[in-house]
Amino acid sequence: MKVFKYFFSILFLVLFMALLLVSIKETHASSSVYFIIDYSKTMDDMIGDKKKIDIAQEIFSKMVDGTKARDLSVVISGHKSIDKCDDIQVFTIIKGENRKKIQEKIEKFKPLGKISIYEVVNTSTKDLKEKNELRNVVLLTDGTAKCDDDILLKVRNLIEAHDYKLSIHIINFNHDKKVSYNLQNMAIASRGTYNQIKAGSNLDSIAKNVLNSVQTASLYKPKQIKRDDMVLIPEGEFMMGSSNKMDDPNEQPAHQVYLDAYYIDKYEVTQKHFKEVMGYNPALWIGSDLPVERVSWFEAKEYCEKIGKRLPIEAEWEKAAKGGRNHRWPGTNNQDELVDYSWNDDTGAKGRTHPVGTKKPNGYGIYDMSGNVYEWVADWFGMDYYKNSPKDNPKGPAKGISKILRGGCWDNHTYEVRTTSRYAASPKVKYADNGFRCAKSAD
Repeated sequence: MKVFKYFFSILFLVLFMALLLVSIKETHASSSVYFIIDYSKTMDDMIGDKKKIDIAQEIFSKMVDGTKARDLSVVISGHKSIDKCDDIQVFTIIKGENRKKIQEKIEKFKPLGKISIYEVVNTSTKDLKEKNELRNVVLLTDGTAKCDDDILLKVRNLIEAHDYKLSIHIINFNHDKKVSYNLQNMAIASRGTYNQIKAGSNLDSIAKNVLNSVQTASLYKPKQIKRDDMVLIPEGEFMMGSSNKMDDPNEQPAHQVYLDAYYIDKYEVTQKHFKEVMGYNPALWIGSDLPVERVSWFEAKEYCEKIGKRLPIEAEWEKAAKGGRNHRWPGTNNQDELVDYSWNDDTGAKGRTHPVGTKKPNGYGIYDMSGNVYEWVADWFGMDYYKNSPKDNPKGPAKGISKILRGGCWDNHTYEVRTTSRYAASPKVKYADNGFRCAKSAD
């Protein structure tokens, strides 16, 4: 009897733990889907031999039938009033007959008025702050948005406020360049997908691709990075530049350099920290622990100075990157090991930035010195500067046209993210691969 008693006790415990794990998974890794259908007047226009709204309803039907998400809602706007911008109606979709009834009801609506894209997206996130989930918003629109000013800025602020919890998938029925730019950048900023409907578009493929992205995405919890987390680099000599004849001439000759002790940021400057200091976030991809990008050299310099730091000089950056070991890539001399240290095109960056500090640190304990984003340094660029640079604390040419970027980025290949690689750019440029980190002298 005791054997059976213990057996059933253990069986009960196993079943309880299994149910608990399922419950935790559903609570902490759940996601919901909101479909937004634009019923503004211009959705009555034609694409090929079909009305935009008919195509939108067809795609919506395919996605609703194919989704595995437990929580589904649909938001309709522009179907009741000719001139109201808050003409919004929300339906909660439940499996089974409820879905069919809602689909039938929606199909009877006719495009009539206007739409505020910001308001419909905002409506889809009203309860999101209280929930620990990823909210996927699938927006079917032609983007006319006659109710919105600064639509991209408003939606970006919404994405930023929900920090990784909001992903927007755009299905665009408009070919206007400005409209398409705004819609595409909304999707990019939120790690969503973007599709543009044209005559003859494969609707099955579009619905399948969007659903696949929605159903494979998971909630990500951003890291908490300290703004003053820095690494002390000791005073002393190191070998700067490259002696490899296959490398770029501006990296040669290799030469001995002495530097006083200094501190350098352990991580690339994040969007959270940049916005706290500068009051805005210029980045293309939005996430509090993503490196800030699309910053000019002047903005990077201003940020560092505002928090009592400065941009590192080029020699400081390279010594820190080599990790005290004269490595060819930050963290390793073995090209096959670079995947452990660098976000670049050859190591799975997939055409975008990634949260700082997710790869291994180099010998000094510094992250992302290779790939992710290029990093501005203080110096002017000089093609032949290494031939005549001073040995002690070299600060670059006295003047120039271009400033220097170091470390390579998400879009580069293995060769371009070496510790000695140097790139020149106007200090005014603001590209999605340009970021920075700060330094300060040691007392």
